Amino acid sequence: MEFPFLLILLALLFIPSFLMMRRQRKQQGELQAMQASLTPGDNVVTSAGIHGRISALTDTTVLLEVAPGVEMTLERIAILRSVPDAATRPEPVLGEGVQEEEMRIDDPQRTRGDDHPENLR
Repeated sequence: MEFPFLLILLALLFIPSFLMMRRQRKQQGELQAMQASLTPGDNVVTSAGIHGRISALTDTTVLLEVAPGVEMTLERIAILRSVPDAATRPEPVLGEGVQEEEMRIDDPQRTRGDDHPENLR
């Protein structure tokens, strides 16, 4: 009776980790494919959160223009994602997103709840 229990226990431990490893490998493959397909002129975001446009590429490095006349040399693996140009980015639809009135912080109607940390003193 212990042997089937041991098999079930091992399956419960190893199957989720195996599935997670497969998903991570797939994501890593997609990232490497994106990094290999980069071309000058692409807008990208780095692992540090820096947005810029690629001005030149080598096998291992990227020359990234972060402002007019300001360029940084980064490793190609530091590029996390490609960002669409403003011309190809879809326009927001009216009614979507946060309204300007909802964003006001100094609204006198807005009060903190009783469970807010500042009210627990």
